[in-house]
Amino acid sequence: MHKYIYELLNEDDELLRTAIRGFVEDEIMPRRIEIDRDKEHKIVDDILKKLLVDMGIVKAIFPEELGGAEITSIVSFVQILEEIARGDLGIATAVACTLWPLIPIILSLIEEWIYLKSLGRCSLETNST
Repeated sequence: MHKYIYELLNEDDELLRTAIRGFVEDEIMPRRIEIDRDKEHKIVDDILKKLLVDMGIVKAIFPEELGGAEITSIVSFVQILEEIARGDLGIATAVACTLWPLIPIILSLIEEWIYLKSLGRCSLETNST
C-alpha cells in the first residue's frame, strides 16, 4: 500500500484490513484451484456468505449503532476489496457489485445521520422528517 494512503486510514481500518487478509489467507488462497473449477459456484457462494454476512462486510458502511463498522471513507472500503482481490478478483468484484447500488443511498443517509448526531439530535427511534 502506498505510504500516503496510511494517512487516510485509522486504527479500525487497519484492524479490518488485517481481518480480511487473514480470511483470504485461510479461506480463499488454499482453495484457489477448487474455486476456479467450481462451475456451480457452491464454494464461492459459501465464501461470499462468510464475507458479506458472517464478517459483516455488507453492513460495514452503516453506522455502528445500526450494526455496521461506520466505514465512511472510500479508501477504507477499497482496501477491503484490494485484500479480497489479492485472493480472487471475481469474489472481490462480487462483493463490490453487491454494495455498489446501495452506496449512494447509504452515504447520503450516513451524511444526514452524522449531521444530526453532531447536533445531538440523532436517535435511532425517531424519524428526522
